[in-house]
Amino acid sequence: MSSHNKQGGRLSALLGFVAVFTFLLALVIALLFTQPAMRSFVASAGVPLNRLVPDIVVDSYAKDPEQILAASNEQGLAYGSLSDGQKVLYLQFLEGVNALQEVFEVRHATKEDVEPAYHAMVMDHPELFWVDGSTRYLYYESSDVVQVTPGYCVPLDEVEHMRGQIEQVADEFIGSLPADASDYDKAKAAYEYIINTTDYDISASQNQNIQSVLLGHASVCAGYARAYQYLLMRAGVFCSFVEGRIPSSGEDHSWNIVRMDGEYTYVDVTWGDPTYPGLETENMGISYDYLGLTTQEMLRDDHEFSDLDMWPECESVDCSYYAREGLLFDGYDEVTLSEAFWRQANAGIAPIAFKFSDQGSYDQACASIGAGTFLGDDLRQRLASAQDQSFTYQYQNSDQLYIIKLFV
Repeated sequence: MSSHNKQGGRLSALLGFVAVFTFLLALVIALLFTQPAMRSFVASAGVPLNRLVPDIVVDSYAKDPEQILAASNEQGLAYGSLSDGQKVLYLQFLEGVNALQEVFEVRHATKEDVEPAYHAMVMDHPELFWVDGSTRYLYYESSDVVQVTPGYCVPLDEVEHMRGQIEQVADEFIGSLPADASDYDKAKAAYEYIINTTDYDISASQNQNIQSVLLGHASVCAGYARAYQYLLMRAGVFCSFVEGRIPSSGEDHSWNIVRMDGEYTYVDVTWGDPTYPGLETENMGISYDYLGLTTQEMLRDDHEFSDLDMWPECESVDCSYYAREGLLFDGYDEVTLSEAFWRQANAGIAPIAFKFSDQGSYDQACASIGAGTFLGDDLRQRLASAQDQSFTYQYQNSDQLYIIKLFV
């Protein structure tokens, strides 16, 4: 073979190699520029986002508008406050955590919709006791896909066993209700059940969810409110979890909004418990002051809503404990108050309480107390019937809720 032919063969081989190399390089560059750039954001500050191993849930809610419409009727008031795009996310989140997935995908309209939707789902669903509310997200900059890693406070292989224990407690509570119980009857029974079986304890384990109340019997306001929501939902009464704070102390606080017989009203189970700090010194059992309050009463009595616009205006007093028990008075009338005094005293109710529907009537009653004439004859008769010369009584009043109590 000539030297010329050898050089030509080498040149052809070299050109072929260059062509292949150029093709492969172009292919790599094309792939790099056509794949969406991956970005991550973390819901809980300071927590690094680990490499995720996807365990994908089929996001059927994102694809089926009819499913979204059907599911919307089963959600709470937090769901109702969301935009359409956030509602789609909410339902995908609910599907994923109910499937006990460590990691799953959802689809979103905008990144800003993700966290509000997840938070609303947690507010509406107290039965998700294994979900701690924190979340890590991994999203693609040029795609609508988000990978979700929920924060779980219970090992997933223990959820079903624990769920069975919780449902047994709820079943026993529901079984204790009369067959003809009204919404108010159920709301009062759940209020009493939680207070009678739970101590307020900031060191309680799992105190942000229903485990702490229904299994551990010690919790804080979030546990109380979520357990109340859960029991009423199981009993067929609409109830939502409400977030806020106590302005006088600056502390976060939680309570509930309940629909009783078609009317919305507020309930704060935590403040009804005498083990709550500041109330334990009374040692007088359950306080019913916080079973059925209006929006304005809540605001007057040191409750500040995180988002007041999220909730319906509660204006009716008809669902309150005092109205239902015949202890709400439209005016100051000694005869009517005397009848209510003896009705409570003869039933062994303590303390004996009265609530006034307006400040004028309440102020008149307080003035009577100051003059020493408020139910004076009734109290003297009660003193005589007690057959105890050491018998004493005390007054307590709430200027915010227009309530007067007699400890006799």
